[in-house]
Amino acid sequence: MPKYNFILLFFLTLSLSCSGFREIEKKDNLGRITNMAFYNGNTLNRIEEMKYYGNSHNPSQVIYKKRAGMDMVPYKEEQFEFQNNNLSKLSFFIFRDSKKINTGMIKYLYSDNKHNIIEYHSLNEGLNKMFIFGLDQYIYRDDTLITRRLIEYDINPENNQPMQIGHFVISYRDEKIESMKLTIMDKDTKKIIEKYVKESDLVLKKIEDIEDYYIQRSKGKEFIKK
Repeated sequence: MPKYNFILLFFLTLSLSCSGFREIEKKDNLGRITNMAFYNGNTLNRIEEMKYYGNSHNPSQVIYKKRAGMDMVPYKEEQFEFQNNNLSKLSFFIFRDSKKINTGMIKYLYSDNKHNIIEYHSLNEGLNKMFIFGLDQYIYRDDTLITRRLIEYDINPENNQPMQIGHFVISYRDEKIESMKLTIMDKDTKKIIEKYVKESDLVLKKIEDIEDYYIQRSKGKEFIKK
């Protein structure tokens, strides 16, 4: 390659690396990521700071910071709690006018280190309180999963209490999906709709959609937008 072409290529590569988006991570002496910095060219846009429990790899806190003038200020946060090395609670927060607000949380209960119940909670800003909107229950027989129940709730406007609007019962045989029974309340007509699904791929897709919806709703709209 001619010398001037090599020099041109070198400066072109350098200019692209300086003008593009970059991520730089820092690790501690245990190999844990403690800081992720996100740059646009040479400008630091945001930071993610990670903290851990003692010398474990279990996270305790992730703080998200973004540029505000010359400072990096927190705008959202995740907190983790563990019991017997199992994640027991995941909480989501946003910062509004320097105030930290809990937008939602997920609680995990176990039986013999297996998922037993997962509760999904979200902040209802109108009522200014947390309420459960999703429940994921696992039923075992001889340590083998036989039934899984996914329940969805909404706030009853008459008494401001959670009411069940959806019930999904998944049956398993030999640890494989056998069928799903859906019981859903139509919000407009208030009628109960029931349906059976036996195609395992359709059931699996429905489970994935419900799980994703529950997780996103637990975070809260503002947490996701920020």
